[in-house]
Amino acid sequence: MHKATERPAWSGRRDLVKTLVIVVVAMGFAISVASVGFSAPRETVLLQLRVAIEQPTARTGIRLHVQLINISQEVVAINELDLPWIDPNVLEFLERAYRRDAPQRELPQKGPMVDYFGRTINIQAGHSLEGTLNLVSYFSGIEEAILQSDVVVEWNCRSLSVRFICEEGERGKILIPKR
Repeated sequence: MHKATERPAWSGRRDLVKTLVIVVVAMGFAISVASVGFSAPRETVLLQLRVAIEQPTARTGIRLHVQLINISQEVVAINELDLPWIDPNVLEFLERAYRRDAPQRELPQKGPMVDYFGRTINIQAGHSLEGTLNLVSYFSGIEEAILQSDVVVEWNCRSLSVRFICEEGERGKILIPKR
């Protein structure tokens, strides 16, 4: 006579259920942390942002001059990775460019990606920090477009994680005249 060996009903299943519960809880936690990170408001710093077009030359091309001025009475610390002229912030900062005679025809946006260290930069009260953006590196065909028409470049008053104080409000426009 063959005697059947009985296995406990939950042997192995308990471990599987425990593992699944742990995985589901961990995924829920990860999703909630990620959603908080993406929905968190941008930090506003007391840095006034000013934008101007530099006079283009054959050597420099078409460049946007960006200045951050500390308008507070204290030292403002900003991470290098939050500067609007540092990649990948440029793609958030430069919203779009288009020929003024054809506003529906935007210039394709592109951009180099460079690694930075993320060091903290202290800006004394009343001092400024400046950078430039070579627009040829960020908008395909901008040089040719300027030969045919005025070009408008729209920019945002923020980087990926920091919002600046701008006279223009949330976004501004700058006109590059036809050559």
